[in-house]
Amino acid sequence: MKPLLRSISLLCWCWLFALSFSSAVFSQTPLLDSLNQALELQSPDDIRRVRLLLRLAWEQRASHPVESILAGQKAAILAQKLHSDSLTATAYRFISVAYRNTGEYTKAAENAYKALSFDEKRGDSLNIGHSFNTISGILRFQKNTEKAELFARKALEIAERHNELALSAYALLNLAEAQHDQGLFGMALISAERALRVWEKLGNTGYIAVVKSVIAKEFFSMGKETEAQKHLVEALELFEKRKQLHDIALTLNRLARFKFETGNVAEAEGYAIRAYNVAKNIHAQLYEQEASQLLAEIYKQQGKYKEALDFYIIHKALNDTIYAGIASRNAMLLSIEYESRQKEQQIENLRNKERLNLFTSSALITALAIILVFIVILFIRYRRSVSEIQSTSIRAESLANFNDELRLVQVELEDQHRELELQNREMCYAQLEVQDQNLRLSELNQEKNMILGMVAHDLKNPIVAVQGLSEMMMEDEFTIEQYKEFSGVINDTSNRMFNLVRTFLDAARMDDGRFHLNFIEFDLNSVVGMIVEEYRRAAKVKSIGLHFSPYFEPLMVMADETATKQILDNIISNAVKYTPHGKDIAVRIQPVQTLPQGLVLMREDLANMDELELQAEVSCIRVEVMDEGPGFTEEDKMRLFSKFARLSAQPTGGEHSTGLGLAIAKKLTELMNGRIWCESEFGEGAVFSIELPSVPKKLS
Repeated sequence: MKPLLRSISLLCWCWLFALSFSSAVFSQTPLLDSLNQALELQSPDDIRRVRLLLRLAWEQRASHPVESILAGQKAAILAQKLHSDSLTATAYRFISVAYRNTGEYTKAAENAYKALSFDEKRGDSLNIGHSFNTISGILRFQKNTEKAELFARKALEIAERHNELALSAYALLNLAEAQHDQGLFGMALISAERALRVWEKLGNTGYIAVVKSVIAKEFFSMGKETEAQKHLVEALELFEKRKQLHDIALTLNRLARFKFETGNVAEAEGYAIRAYNVAKNIHAQLYEQEASQLLAEIYKQQGKYKEALDFYIIHKALNDTIYAGIASRNAMLLSIEYESRQKEQQIENLRNKERLNLFTSSALITALAIILVFIVILFIRYRRSVSEIQSTSIRAESLANFNDELRLVQVELEDQHRELELQNREMCYAQLEVQDQNLRLSELNQEKNMILGMVAHDLKNPIVAVQGLSEMMMEDEFTIEQYKEFSGVINDTSNRMFNLVRTFLDAARMDDGRFHLNFIEFDLNSVVGMIVEEYRRAAKVKSIGLHFSPYFEPLMVMADETATKQILDNIISNAVKYTPHGKDIAVRIQPVQTLPQGLVLMREDLANMDELELQAEVSCIRVEVMDEGPGFTEEDKMRLFSKFARLSAQPTGGEHSTGLGLAIAKKLTELMNGRIWCESEFGEGAVFSIELPSVPKKLS
């Protein structure tokens, strides 16, 4: 068991150190703000702007790697425009480091080799060493440890030749990591201790602490747990002196894991709680997730199942949040890559256009030069042949013919020029169509991401709750009543998840046009009464008075009965959901009468209203749901029936809402040739009205 725990621990340490080595440890917001302000003051084509962009890319490489990539790409494009190979190489090196910190190792390697090519082109051996060191780190993350060691040794050799201490320390640290990955723990320890001596000479306490963590890892791998703990404690003290909160949380997690695996559960709990609190205060979700997982394991071993379940739920929620963040970041990286490729395509199009214009201009200039040459030649011949009338006449005729041919050539050139302009115009139209299609795809992608994010968010907590309850039911003994209670909770949660999925499927089917309705005649009066009765219990829980005034006779409509129930269910459930405790909800149904077509109401007809009512026809049946909730603002009313609308009003009992219900209700009502609307004043409640076509019938 102990060797297995040690192996798991080593994997966790390697993973956490890789994150630590690539993460920023200082709060850089003031510095980043000042850099952005300085950028706004620089001209767009200035070498100082390139240096500011490079500084911004470097400072954000760990805390905001995506923004670092953007800044680096802008710097690279501008540096190439200014023909500065040195700055171009630096930009690609910084882009490589940022891509490495996002986990995109292939793109990181691609940009690192670009930087190396520019360095080799200039013969800049010191920057070649920096590129070798960057490539070594990327190869290590790609598990190519032998090549990683080779590049680290090359970087170290260049650093020692130039007496560049910082590069030596970086290369030694990469060398130690590569040797560790190959199982050469003794050699890795020697390399790490050499790096420690260099950083101590440079007086950089931040990297001294990082190297001590690496040394602790090597001692732990060699079974020297006392030395490992000593170096971890020393690293923690240095991090605490420098107030490097990210590394404090990381080191506390390592100490907690070490204590837990060596049987010191109480000390492990103390370190884990400290790590959790520090990580939570600085919003370091990765370290907070590690601490919550460890606390769940500790409390489970101690028999504190409630605390273990609480931290297990926290761990699961953080894991989902981190996964969603990674997905969002990957989507943003793909967007950056797409924009970069699009800009490259635009640059290539401009170059082609310039070449085409240059060719056209050259052709025209050549044609004009030929014409001028021939005119000069003709003029000289004309002067020489003045005395020869007959020969002059013949030559004049030939010149006239030649001039006509030149005119034909000129006309052909003009036609070709117009044809080229037409092709350019068609290319512009094609590019506009592609841009419109890309915009539409982007909108669809955003809607897809919104749906996926909402489904993930709304299903996450119910799934975690069901999972937690099921694990408790499998692992512990409970009474029959408790099992029934847990089963009821699982059943209610499952129904909630089923209704949520059904809502999204209905919305998707309506968007695709696959939602089919079955029109039949049925009594709307009885359907409304049935839906009201279904919500009496929910209203009673919140002390809400739910009142229904049925019509004195059946009110027949021509519609889809299932869709109608879904519309009424949504409107009445919303009224219960958003009405405060102790208030009232009123539901009313009545026919809507209209005069026969072609009948015009005159002033003298007002005295015969009873007779006119007998002639009126029932065109539709109206259902009104009136609540005493918070009502809607003008902005709310504009977005009321939109998909995913988030309004100012909030459920009064902690109920759930997807933002799709009213949009589905409106779509279903319109498909059944009806209409739905809302009348509301903010703070005065709301009245939702639904009208459906009635079965044609004369009122008697």
